[in-house]
Formats: sequence, C-alpha cells, structure tokens
Amino acid sequence: MRSGAYPLFGGRFSLDTRREWFRTLLGGLWFLGPPVWGMRLAGRAGARQLLHALERDWARRVARWLGLRLELEGLERINRTQAYIVVPLHEGFADVVVLLHLPLALRFVARDELFEWRVLGGY
Repeated sequence: MRSGAYPLFGGRFSLDTRREWFRTLLGGLWFLGPPVWGMRLAGRAGARQLLHALERDWARRVARWLGLRLELEGLERINRTQAYIVVPLHEGFADVVVLLHLPLALRFVARDELFEWRVLGGY
C-alpha cells in the first residue's frame, strides 16, 4: 500500500486522502443500500418495467458519482424488438453500470461464487 493511503474495506481498496476515503465510503453505503433494496423488492414483486427504470436511474447516479464519462456508439443499430446477448469484455462491477446505459431490457447471469462474497454477494 502507498504511504499516506487510507485503506477501505480491509485494505482491498485504498485512497489518497481522507476526503476521498469518506466520500467513497458514503457513496458505497448509499448506492449499495436503499436504491438496491428498492430494486430487489421490484424484482421479487415481478414489476419488471419498474425494476428496469430503477436500475437505469441507479446506474446513471453511480456513473455521475464516480465521475465516469461514457460515450456509447452504435445505439442506432439496436432494434428494440429483437433479443440480444451482451457479453462484457472485463470482469468487474463497473460493467453493470455501463451495461445499464444500453436501451435494452437486460437480465444478468452471474457465476455461483459471486453470491458467496460477504458484502456484495446478496446484490
């Protein structure tokens, strides 16, 4: 770990300043808390359209919070009446944030071991 770095979540992440650490901690608590609980409730209730709207709103807010600037190209090629299989090239949680910016009704598939993660497995 860098000298002067502040560990987050057991040292798996570290940030340069206390301000960045505090902002990241608050963002993680918020974005993995109430908004996700609402999405889980909508999913369990079978409210598919509400779920997609909540997911997209969540993804836009997370991208803005993280300062991500996304440039999506080729959206005019998407036929909304056709089904697609979308496979991201990277492993990570940022993939979800980016994929939810696509104008598709997405459903996700995850590897079994991801559900065993203490903090994020339930999501």
